[in-house]
Order: sequence, then structure tokens, then C-alpha cells
Amino acid sequence: ILAVGSIMAIRASTIDEEITRAEAHAKSLALLLDQELSEQARAVSNLGQATRLLTSVTPQTLAPVLAQFHANQPVVDRISVADRQGTIIAADPPTNPDGTTSIGSKVADRAYFNQALTRPTAFVNPEVLRSKTTNRLNVIVAGPLFGPSGQPEGVIISTMSVKDLEDVIENFKYGTSGHAGVTTEKGIVIAHENPSFV
Repeated sequence: ILAVGSIMAIRASTIDEEITRAEAHAKSLALLLDQELSEQARAVSNLGQATRLLTSVTPQTLAPVLAQFHANQPVVDRISVADRQGTIIAADPPTNPDGTTSIGSKVADRAYFNQALTRPTAFVNPEVLRSKTTNRLNVIVAGPLFGPSGQPEGVIISTMSVKDLEDVIENFKYGTSGHAGVTTEKGIVIAHENPSFV
């Protein structure tokens, strides 16, 4: 009986250690994703402030600024600007792989659009949204775009595909059979090794 009790105590201790390691692994993944999204929000906020230096906010003046931003942010799939009415007036890249474009699309019905117009800095939208033009699930970072007058003239929209999150979590394996997934604050699975869970 003493030997069985010792074996059970060792087994329980080993299980507790594995749970502790798995929790630490999950926390490091969550920290990595949080850092990346926070960096994106800072970058969008900085872009929104930098547009004050433009002589005017037009598709032509925004195009090189968006192209440079996009080149420096490899995890961003698209960077767009919507005017105060919610119409996308500029984007980089300007077209999707299938030749369609988000320019001209309306985003005024999206909650993040109205929130971004009233906030001083960019934020990560807590909901994952399906793109109106590509039908892909996206994480949105949105923030105000300030014009030369210092007043908000539109909204900057940075989109990152959920597929990019899947690429990140693919590198986080735990042991021989453990894997990671990503959920929203509401517990909705948005990225997982098994696509049927999404």
C-alpha cells in the first residue's frame, strides 16, 4: 500500500509540473501575441499623427505614406484609410490578389470605425471580422487619421489575417501532442491547428 501511495504522489507531482509548464508556455504565446498587437496599435497611432504633416489628405498624398508603412509592417496584410463618411479612399496594396479592391468600400457600419473617430489613439478591435472584399477573417487595428488642421479627417485601418496568427501558433508546440490556439475575449476560437475548430 505504501508503494502505491508513493507512485500516486509522484504521478500527481509530475502532472502538476506538466500543467505548470503548459500554463507558462500558453502565457508566453499570449504575451507574444499581445506584444505584436500592441506594437501594431502604436504604429497606427504614429501614422495617424504623421499624416498631420501632409499638405492635404487625398488618395494621392496618402499612397506613398501607406506604401512605406506597409513595407515596414510585414504582419499587416493591408493598410487602408477611410474618410469621415466611412468610405475607403486609399489602401496598400490597392488591389486584392483576385483583382478586386477595397477602395470605395463602406466601413461606416463597423463599430471600430466610429470608435476610432472618437479616440485619440489606435486600438485593437476586440472582435475578429470577416472582410467585405476577401471574405477572410481579420484582426483590425484602427485609429484616427489627423489632417493638417490637427482634426480627425478619417480612420486608419490596419488588417492582419487570422491566417497570420495561425502561422505564429504553428511554431508553438508543447511536447509531442500539445498545440496552441487563439480565442477572442468571448471565447470564440479564431486560430487553431485544427481548422474545423475555427
